[in-house]
Amino acid sequence: MSNPQMILVAGPYRSGTNDDPALIAKNVAAMTDVSLQLFRAGHLPVMGEWYALPLIERAGSRVIGDAAFNEIFHPVSRRLVAKCDGCLRIGGASAGAEGQRWFSAQSPYTVGTRTMDLTVFESTGGIFDSSTGTVATVPVGTATLTYVSCTSATLDYAFTAGDLNGRSGSIPLSRLGATPASCQTITQ
Repeated sequence: MSNPQMILVAGPYRSGTNDDPALIAKNVAAMTDVSLQLFRAGHLPVMGEWYALPLIERAGSRVIGDAAFNEIFHPVSRRLVAKCDGCLRIGGASAGAEGQRWFSAQSPYTVGTRTMDLTVFESTGGIFDSSTGTVATVPVGTATLTYVSCTSATLDYAFTAGDLNGRSGSIPLSRLGATPASCQTITQ
């Protein structure tokens, strides 16, 4: 694979288990099986459990759902998803996975422009590839997409609301597919 991605595998951990260790282990095994498939396809899979569970143990958690567990378990995945290239949601209902969020950006586009000013939106709720759940989408920032060439661009972003208020940065982007024949290199 020429462009491996870091992909968060998210799914139920406790949901539907009544905290039965055997059922929790089955949920983790399902996420681990998918992670192995992603790895064999050339990607770098990650699971929040891989990061959270050792920290939860070190923090002195005595039982699933106690204060130490709740302090760490879901926040780890929320921080981790921000560093990943994608998120693959598997399995059934999951209070944690369904509490994840995703970002999108939107703007009108004029053919031939090299820079676009975008509004960044945060969406929460719902389940990917399902008609269940309610998705709430709100504006949380701005971004500028600058095309450097037919194969690369830069996304400069700034969050102005929500949990990430005040954070900003720049993400280099590159085309994943073939460059269309109609694309002409942009010159300064």
